[in-house]
Amino acid sequence: MTKTCLLMPCLLALLWPARVQAHNGAVAIAVPLAGITIDGDL
Repeated sequence: MTKTCLLMPCLLALLWPARVQAHNGAVAIAVPLAGITIDGDL
């Protein structure tokens, strides 16, 4: 019973076609800042 309860959702997830998007179209804009020096010294 437990094996069937675990197997059925897994099979359903593998066989059910789903549309997935990796990119939502959002764009980030970075503003340059003066006075910050990147030297690699943490």
